[in-house]
Amino acid sequence: MAYFLFRFPLFGKGTCAWLLAALSLACTATTVHADPATHGSSQDPSSYANVDQFQPSHFSLDFAVNFADSTTSGTITHTLTVLEPGAGILTVYFDVWDAVEVSMAEFAAPNATTELDYAPVEYAITTPNPNIGNALAVTLPVALDPGAEFFVRFTYKSLPETTALDWLSPEQTAGKALPFVYSLCQMNFCRDWAPMMDTPSQKITFDATVVAPKEVTVIMSGTETSKADYNDTHSVTTYEANLKIPSYQLSLAVGGLERVALSDRLFVVAEPPYLEAAAREFEDLPAALDFSEDYLTPYIWGAYSIIVMPPSFPWGGMEHVNANQVSHTLVAGDKSMLKIAIHEITHSWFGNDVGCKSWNHFWINEGLNVFMERKVLEFFYSKDYAAIDYFTGNTSMVEQMDSWYGLDDPYSSLFPDIGDDDPENSFSDVPYEKGSQFLYYIESLIGMDAMQRMLQDYILTFTQQAIDATEFKSFYESWVMDTFPDNAT
Repeated sequence: MAYFLFRFPLFGKGTCAWLLAALSLACTATTVHADPATHGSSQDPSSYANVDQFQPSHFSLDFAVNFADSTTSGTITHTLTVLEPGAGILTVYFDVWDAVEVSMAEFAAPNATTELDYAPVEYAITTPNPNIGNALAVTLPVALDPGAEFFVRFTYKSLPETTALDWLSPEQTAGKALPFVYSLCQMNFCRDWAPMMDTPSQKITFDATVVAPKEVTVIMSGTETSKADYNDTHSVTTYEANLKIPSYQLSLAVGGLERVALSDRLFVVAEPPYLEAAAREFEDLPAALDFSEDYLTPYIWGAYSIIVMPPSFPWGGMEHVNANQVSHTLVAGDKSMLKIAIHEITHSWFGNDVGCKSWNHFWINEGLNVFMERKVLEFFYSKDYAAIDYFTGNTSMVEQMDSWYGLDDPYSSLFPDIGDDDPENSFSDVPYEKGSQFLYYIESLIGMDAMQRMLQDYILTFTQQAIDATEFKSFYESWVMDTFPDNAT
């Protein structure tokens, strides 16, 4: 029924040319080989973080939400490990953008246990490439041996013009009574909230301590661990994430929010005017989560919350771990927009668990996810429904490629070379639709049962990791050779 997937000469060189190119996954993107004395890494051209030398493993956020002036202020402490000999490497690079003010950087040596262990260190902010923000360079006071763990803490403030946080007046909310603030950091915007090693190549754990007015609810990625009075007017809420996420997954939603359970692990969160209707609209999501888990691997994230955002939220959805954000327009009254909510659920495996190493490989997040999303749509509705979704998605993609970039432009390919450009400029339907069609094509070669086993093994092999196209290709070829030794080519 799905012959239409391959009708369009998407590269302008024949009906299936793009599939052959995708299957070979010829890696045409530029590889960055970082000098130890400079910013950047071999893993992600859109970040200044020198993660080839210093690997982040955890950060601790301690900040206040200030509705009066639309700012957040506090500290962020990064836990880092030395990967390369440190004799000539005394500079650690982080990412920031213009709406982050840094007032202090501090260093603590391995085994630091108290505030007295932290000492101020020199830092500098430069702008080598304005397309990706600013490089924040911290000078270490001593050289450290490979394997040594140390800490860098910044005192910072995010300004009202930040691109990572949207501040809403009460009039912009559904309840009209309380202000609201939320984050949306994909692709490179977390660096406009706080100093970060802001790259999808690094998956890390975090904890957070958030001070906010008592009348609002604070929701973040991860698990809420406590809430208590801070003073007469404010409360303090703590969160922790013991499973690793990339920085763009850091999520914050603060406002007049309430929660209702749809199952023992799936919850709807919304402002009171939306809550009852949203619970009815999304009552089938527990079944979608169960099906995805049965088809793939166990769901690892604990609770799943879907947050119906205020009416001024401009996006369809964002797959934050434990704090998925969706537009209020999904609450249509007839479940016709359930598709978008399903898309965010299946990101629990593709993107959130196994994700892309850089935005050159965004299809590893979105292409695999759309393929799985359509498996769920087939389960809920029919094969014809999923086939129509492939067709309409393909049509939209071809129109975008033609009008936005041109059919032969690198951004029309499955694996673009973003280079020094702002990765936002590469965002389109291409990684979603070409990626999902690539997976559909693989399924046509190996069969549906084998495809399911391959995806299960893929997740188990790369769980909690970020990978690139070369690693995907290597895994797929090895898997096929092991599974079909008699007829693999």
